[in-house]
Amino acid sequence: SAHGQLEGPLPANEARAGEAPRAALDDPDVYVNDSFEASDALAKANGLIARERFAEAAQLLQRAVDRDDRKLVRVGRGAYTGIRRHIARMIAGWPRQGLAEYRRLFEPEFEAALREASNRRSSEELSAIFERYFCTAGAAKLADTLGQMAIETGNLPWAGAVYRRVIDEHPDARLHEGRYAAMLDLLAVIDGARPMEGFESRADQKLTWRGAERTLREIVEDIGAGFVSRSSEAPGDWS
Repeated sequence: SAHGQLEGPLPANEARAGEAPRAALDDPDVYVNDSFEASDALAKANGLIARERFAEAAQLLQRAVDRDDRKLVRVGRGAYTGIRRHIARMIAGWPRQGLAEYRRLFEPEFEAALREASNRRSSEELSAIFERYFCTAGAAKLADTLGQMAIETGNLPWAGAVYRRVIDEHPDARLHEGRYAAMLDLLAVIDGARPMEGFESRADQKLTWRGAERTLREIVEDIGAGFVSRSSEAPGDWS
């Protein structure tokens, strides 16, 4: 599902849906769905990056994402991560020149994909676009749409994961950190993890909520104490 597409580091004892537990990934008899082609592409890309040939590296890495997006790469002893997440982190760490080259190539593709998907408002489709073009400027903004869609269906953990992913890993994190940190505060209030009184310092911060500018306090009041958690059905006007 869309809400399972946000990838993260894979500890040795963690299993993904549909895969066997990975209690002993260093055991040669344990199958790991990794990719020699992806590892080879990463090695070639690192060579190009060292020579500041960022456009070629970006194209090579994007092809690896498109071909092996469900494969894993080894990031340490007994630890693997999804290649898509690994490559996004690589590109996010590029110098300004490299990031500009990546965006020159892929920002137009992101915008075209977003236009194509905009009328359908499918969280699965938008999530795939977010993941595929994570390091674009547009993906950081798309996170807010995905986060609010998740909130509206009661999936608060996934909404939090989207906002946190941008804050922690996106090249434009500083541009969005204030707003997305406020959304994480909002999630904590909705979920009952913290009282509204704990956020008085930013209660009047304005956020775009369901297409209108509202303060954090107004949004919490709009949602109300009867917000239905992810374990039950969302209220009718939120579905």
